[in-house]
Amino acid sequence: MRVIKEKDKYYLINYTEKELAMEIGEKNELFFYKGIRRPALVLNPLELLFLVEFYPNRFERKEEKKVLEEVLRKEINTRPKFSIAEYFSYRDFRVKGMFPIFRAIEGEKEVTKVYENAIDSSFISKLKTFLLKDKEGVLLSPLYSDRLFFVFKNHSFLNSLYSTFWFGQKGMYKTSQGELFVLDKYEYHFLLSLLKEVAGKAKKRKVNSILKQITFSSKEKSIYEVFREWREKGFIAKTGFKFGGVFRIYFPGVSPTNFKHSKHILHVFPKGFSLSVEELSR
Repeated sequence: MRVIKEKDKYYLINYTEKELAMEIGEKNELFFYKGIRRPALVLNPLELLFLVEFYPNRFERKEEKKVLEEVLRKEINTRPKFSIAEYFSYRDFRVKGMFPIFRAIEGEKEVTKVYENAIDSSFISKLKTFLLKDKEGVLLSPLYSDRLFFVFKNHSFLNSLYSTFWFGQKGMYKTSQGELFVLDKYEYHFLLSLLKEVAGKAKKRKVNSILKQITFSSKEKSIYEVFREWREKGFIAKTGFKFGGVFRIYFPGVSPTNFKHSKHILHVFPKGFSLSVEELSR
C-alpha cells in the first residue's frame, strides 16, 4: 500500500484487501496518481495512524516510517483538532469492533462522517419481505402470552426467523432442544409493527388487536425505543441480564448459524433517571 498526501488529504492506494477497504476510511474516491485514475481510500490522520500501527506489514519499511513521522509530528502535534489522546480513544474503540463518528469543522461547515459499513441498511426491507411469507399467520397465533413473553409452537417459518434474523429463542439457548419458540415483548412488538406496514387489511386488523395487548411502562418505552433503533440498523439486541445490562449487542450478520460472541453490553438510562453513587459503583 502507498499513502499520498494532497491538499491536506491522505489517499491510500494500491491496497488489495477488500475487508480492509470496508473497515477503514470513507467510501472509495477516484484519485489521479501518475496520470492514472485509480480508486483510493480517503483517510484522516487518526485512521492513518491506526492503519500503520496495526497493519505495518502492508507498507514498505520506508513508507511506514515516513507515515508515522508525518502523522505524529505534523498532524497530531500541530493540528488542534487531533491529539494523541484522541487517537488512543479512537484505537480503543476500533479494536473492540466499534466504528467511531468523526466531527470536524471545515471552514464554517460541520462535517459528520459515519462508518456506514457497520450498519445493514437493507435489513428492514429484507425483514419485511420475509414477514410476508407467513401465509399461515403463525406469528399471529401465540399459544401463550404474559406481560413479558409470547410462546409459539415451533414452525418452519419461526425457525427461519430465528436462524436468519435472530429473533426469539428456539428451544433451549445454544442447544435449540425443545419444541417451543419464545419471543420477548420487545421483539414481538417490533416484528408486528413492521408486519403492520406491509400486511393486507384483514391481517392488519389482527396485528392491531395484538399490539393493543402489549403494554410498556414508561421505563420500558425508553428501552423499546433503544431496542428498535439498534435493530432497525441491523444489529442484534438480546437480553443482557446475565451480564448486568439491558441488552447484549451483536454486529450485523451475526446469527445462530453464523455465531460470534458479543463484545458489548448496552445500558439504558431513560431521561430523568437518577442513580446514586453507591448504585453506580455496583
